[in-house]
Formats: sequence, C-alpha cells, structure tokens
Amino acid sequence: MALVYIIDGYNLIESHRKYFPGSLYAAREKLINQIKKTRPEGGLRNKVTIVFDGQPGITFPPVKNLDVKFTAGREADCLIEDMVRKSRYPASVIVITDDRRLIRFIKADGAKAEGTVEFIKKLFRLETDSDLSDISLKDIDSDIAQKTTDEFKKKWLKHDKKE
Repeated sequence: MALVYIIDGYNLIESHRKYFPGSLYAAREKLINQIKKTRPEGGLRNKVTIVFDGQPGITFPPVKNLDVKFTAGREADCLIEDMVRKSRYPASVIVITDDRRLIRFIKADGAKAEGTVEFIKKLFRLETDSDLSDISLKDIDSDIAQKTTDEFKKKWLKHDKKE
C-alpha cells in the first residue's frame, strides 16, 4: 500500500530555518525542490502533500505525487486533521510536524506522526545527529508554541471581525 505524507509546511520550515533561508516564498520553493530531488518519502507510489497556512494565489508547477495546498483562511492543522479523518486508510498516513496537539489528534485517528528532525535528516540526506548540531532537539514549551500559532494566525489568516 502506498504511503501518504502530509507535511505541516510552516512548522517544518520555521523549525529548521538554517535549511530554508530567505523569504517564505524562497523557503517554500526550496522545500518543494528538495522533496523533488531527494524523494524522502520513499517509493514513487507514495504521495506527499505540503500544507501551508495562507491564501492561495501562489502556484508551483505540478509534480507527480506532490501536492501543495494553501488553507485559504483556515489553520493548516484543521486542514491536516480533515485530510487524516477523510483518509480511507489512515494507517498509511504519516504527518510531518512537531505540533503536539496535532500529533495527538492524528494518532487518535490511526495515522502516524514523524518529527521534523527525522524528516530533515531524510530530506537533506544527513548521516548523523552531529549534522543537525544547529537544530534544537528539545521540546518547545506549550506557551511558546501557542504564541507562535497565534502570530501565524494574525499574519496568514483572514478572520471575520463581525463577532
């Protein structure tokens, strides 16, 4: 059975800025090109979807088994949760994220989670943990994680102010 990788795009990029320098557009483009180049998801039948918070309008050339989605006013986590929930075979879904709340949700639905450090190792073909010396392997405090999420919401999501 083919595997389906769903990447929490900005979570991966912001956790490993050394590998994705420059503007967000440049970082997204580098992530996509690196996936095309190294095929970290394994076999050619496996599919990768990268989910980014934000409005559509930025397009990337189509690539077989690679899809890029923008959330258009929703949080990336919500779209990822929907994708896992609607999956016919959730056990074949692997979500790349360090977001603890999202990890709990997708595991409860039968999918798997892979941390961004493990994925970066495959993506850039890093041999040892010493190759990751600039990457913090400690968990992010939940308050800091929530503040980061709130900042992304303000920057990337449009909210109705009618409330």
